[in-house]
Amino acid sequence: MAVGDYGQLAWTVATILAWASLVALGIAWDAHVKFRILLDTPRLDELHMPPVWERRSHRWRSIGLVTFGVGILFFVAWTTVGAVP
Repeated sequence: MAVGDYGQLAWTVATILAWASLVALGIAWDAHVKFRILLDTPRLDELHMPPVWERRSHRWRSIGLVTFGVGILFFVAWTTVGAVP
């Protein structure tokens, strides 16, 4: 019977999810900045865009927080797998 190295797998997944959460939170920050800029501009051709950027900001922030939470769970799993002989 082949036994995999679950500790290494948990560490790899936790690392990938941590980077993915940073990317998603960066995208959310960018969308929020664009949303705030569009609220301050009086250009009539962009009046339809603020709701789009607001939704995009909330969506990416949610994705970032969920991936961060799952990454923490995998980090805890890696810690417990490494502690169990």
